Amino acid sequence: MALVKTSELEGIALDWAVAACWGYKPKEAVALVATGRYSPTVKWLQCGVIIESEGIQLNVSEDKKEWTASSWGYKDTQKANSPLVAAMRCYVAIKLGDKVNIPEEFV
Repeated sequence: MALVKTSELEGIALDWAVAACWGYKPKEAVALVATGRYSPTVKWLQCGVIIESEGIQLNVSEDKKEWTASSWGYKDTQKANSPLVAAMRCYVAIKLGDKVNIPEEFV
C-alpha cells in the first residue's frame, strides 16, 4: 500500500478509494476497478448517488476549468478539472481524511 494525498488522487486510484468508502472490501474493490465496472470518476450514474447521499456541492470557476466540491460534513474543499473527480475527492476526504492508503498497483 502507498500513502497518497486525497487531493492528488485520480483515475483508478481514486475509483478504488471511492469503492472502499462505499463499502466494498479491498480485494473486491480492486477487481471492480481493474475491470472498469466501477468508475465513479467518469460515470455520472455511479457518482451521482454518492453526490446526493453526501450532500456534496459542486462549483465551477468562471473559465470553467476548475471545479470545487464541498460538503457540510467536510471542512475543506477539493479541486479538480472535472466535477466528478472533485466530488469523489471530497467524498474520500470526508470518509478517510487527507491521506489514503492505495494499493501499489494503482499508484
